[in-house]
Parts: sequence; C-alpha cells; structure tokens
Amino acid sequence: MTSNTKSSMRRLLIISYAFPPVGGAGVQRTLKFTKYLPEYGWLPSVLTVANPSVPVTDSRLLEEIPKSVEVIRSRTLEPGYAFKKAIATEQAASHQGDASWSALRWFKRYVKGWGVRLLQPDPQILWNPQAFRDGKKRLAEVPHEAIFVSGPPFSSFQLATRLQEISSLPLLLDFRDEWTLANQYLENQGGSRMVRQRQLELFEQSLCRADGVIATTESSAVELSKHCRRLGSRAFVQTIYNGFDPSDMASTESASSKRVEDPRFHLVYTGTLWRLTDIQPLLKAIHSLELLMPSAKNHLRLTLCGRRTPEQDAFVRSFQKGTTISNEVVDYLSHEEALSLAASSNALTLLLADEPGAERVVPGKLFEYLALRKPLLAIAPEGETAELIRRHSGSPCFQPNDVEGITNWLRTSLTRHALDPKRKIINETNLEWCSRPQLTQQLASLIEACCERSKGFRQTA
Repeated sequence: MTSNTKSSMRRLLIISYAFPPVGGAGVQRTLKFTKYLPEYGWLPSVLTVANPSVPVTDSRLLEEIPKSVEVIRSRTLEPGYAFKKAIATEQAASHQGDASWSALRWFKRYVKGWGVRLLQPDPQILWNPQAFRDGKKRLAEVPHEAIFVSGPPFSSFQLATRLQEISSLPLLLDFRDEWTLANQYLENQGGSRMVRQRQLELFEQSLCRADGVIATTESSAVELSKHCRRLGSRAFVQTIYNGFDPSDMASTESASSKRVEDPRFHLVYTGTLWRLTDIQPLLKAIHSLELLMPSAKNHLRLTLCGRRTPEQDAFVRSFQKGTTISNEVVDYLSHEEALSLAASSNALTLLLADEPGAERVVPGKLFEYLALRKPLLAIAPEGETAELIRRHSGSPCFQPNDVEGITNWLRTSLTRHALDPKRKIINETNLEWCSRPQLTQQLASLIEACCERSKGFRQTA
C-alpha cells in the first residue's frame, strides 16, 4: 500500500445511490472502494442520496468512510419506501369479496402501472434532478479527473452521463448487476414492449458514453463486451469481483470465540431470500433428513437471517409449522452483526436458484463466506458461482434440484459433528486476490488507464 497526502491525490467523483447509511449487500462494494482508494492515490468525492427510499439502513457503516472523503447528499423526490412497498404488495386472499379491497387493489395497480411507464429505468430517477445540480456545482468548484458510477439503480448511469457531457471527464460504469439480467428480476420492470425497448435504449446509451465498464463476474464481462463491440464502444471492459474486507474478518474473530457452546450443528444463511436465492431446496432437504434421521431434531439448528419476499416468507412459515428442527428466523441485521452470526456457525449456506442467467451471477456474500473458512453448503446451478466454490473452497456444489445430495451432505455433517463437535475444517486457499484492498487496486489501475487514453484522445483531437 502507498501513503498519499490529500494534496497529492487525484480526485474521483463517485456516484452511488446505495451508500451508508443505506444498508444491504449492494452498499458494500462502493463503500469499500471509497475506503481504500486513497491508499492508491485517488481521493473520492461521493455523490449520494440524502433521504434514500430504501428498506434497510446500517448507520454503523458510516464509520468506515475516511474523514478525507467528502460526501455530497442530494435530496430525492421519491416517496418513502413504506409507500412503495404498500403499492407493490397485494394480499387479496384475506379480502375475498371485499369491494373496498377490490377498489384499493385496482388503485394500486393503476399507480404502479403508470409508475413503471414514467419512472424509467427505475423510481430513483427522481433523485437525478437535484443530484445533477449538486454534482455540476462540485465539479465546477474542484477539479476531478474521472467519474465512477455504480448501479443499480441504473438511473444513476443517466446522471453520470449528463455530468460527463458538461465536464468531458472519463466515465466508468460499474455494473453490480447486469442491466439486462436485472430487468428480469428487479422491481419496476414492466413486461410491455415499450418499457423493454426504453430500458434497452438507456442501457446502450450508457455503454456508448463509457470509457470503462466493470462487471462483477467474468461471464458478465463477456456479455458486456459483446454489447460494447456491437455498439462500437471504445470502453475497457474488466471484471472486478466483489470481495471481503480483511478488517471485517478480524472483527469476527472475537465474536466467534465468544460463541455460546451448543452441541448441535449450527447451519446459517445470511442474506435476502427472493427469486434468485430460493430457500425451497434447503427446506425440502431438511424435511427429507427428518424422515431419514428422526434424531436430527436433536443435532441440527438452523438460522435464516435477512429480508424475505412474501413468497419466500410463505415457504419459511410453512416449513416452521411442520418441522421438528430447531430454527430461528431473524430479520435484517447490520453487516457487522450478520458477519458475527456467520462466524459463530458450524457451516454456512449459499443459495442461487436455477433461473435463466443465474450462471453469470456470483452472490457477493460468497467471498466473505470463503474468508470465514467455514464448511459451505452451496446450492447453485452450474456456472461461475459453482466454479469459484469448487476452485477456492474445496466444497461440493449441489444443483438446486439435487435434494438427495443436499440431504446426504446434511446427514454426513451431523454424524461427523456428533463424533467430534470441535472439529474444524481449515481451508488454506490464498484469498488475497478477492480482498477489498486488492480489488480496489485493480479499480485504481483501470481509472488510470481510462484517464491516460482519454488524455491521448484529447491531444489527438
């Protein structure tokens, strides 16, 4: 690592709607880049939202922002998250035949339908007007060398391209999720041809303006490269994985040492349960285990931690009603608390559903799971996640439909644990390549390359 004074560092404007005190997995990537970029000669100015319309917050993350980093917070015109959730949620089963409910449901669909049509590519577009004014003002006050934007929400890419137009700075787009793939799963994505066409237009416009394009998986980088070539984009395309922060891992050691002794095998899942992280394969396997091994109720303990979609919550509640296995369902925890819970486990579960495009998805938590050096129950289709697990953990990866294989893994794990409760599986795989400082160094090098090439273009012109 290098030591840099504030005056000698080059400035980078980072645009990210997801930034502390916003919580959740999506915040970690930009936060860690912000934390470590000064060590590689770049001083970020962060443009983010002042009143985020989000489901969860994690104020502890604010402590990780370097004091040298200026955070510019612009207000959004979005309604609060509770309103958005109310509009999106329907619970018709308990209101059968209720005329007032039918009217309310019609109103919700009407509002949501027009919201989808007008607020493209996403509702966070309502943040852009004030954010543009504040970003423009800051760029005029203090010279910056480049602009980095992370999404989703992908409306931030439009904000970034507008700021690029007035500043002529190199622009780097960070796709935490693939835009075209996210459209299949994320909120506010209507099925109409008009909406899909508008999304594609905005996606392509962003690529055409980019000097650098960053993906979180190798297979996503290949997909984005194809789009860039088709559009004639000159952008560098590079993979920078999500990763783990060594300082986070250090803080979990004390939590693990203070673990309450429990003879049962503690299996933990942390993270959101939704369509791409379907819990059903695990619950089916546990039910199968109970039939094959009735004594499992004395040897297995399950903890699920994180937000759940209504559909996934229904699966969990149904499981709880019929199981003899000790289980605990915890709502959202702060990042620090979730890591401590994971560190206290005997094994961790990673879920990825067998959905179209899932072969190009790598859950961000995988790298923290690897760094915790715990046995891993991985349930995922063939693809990049399965390859990384086999290469760097030594653990098997079960197909989501392989309930028998998952059941056998659980049965074997319980038997081994009963024979030797203190047994540890040490994975000595070198994980420096996916540490946050190492990944930030890759980003710093890419920013430098984009700046140098942009400078060359200007000189030629």
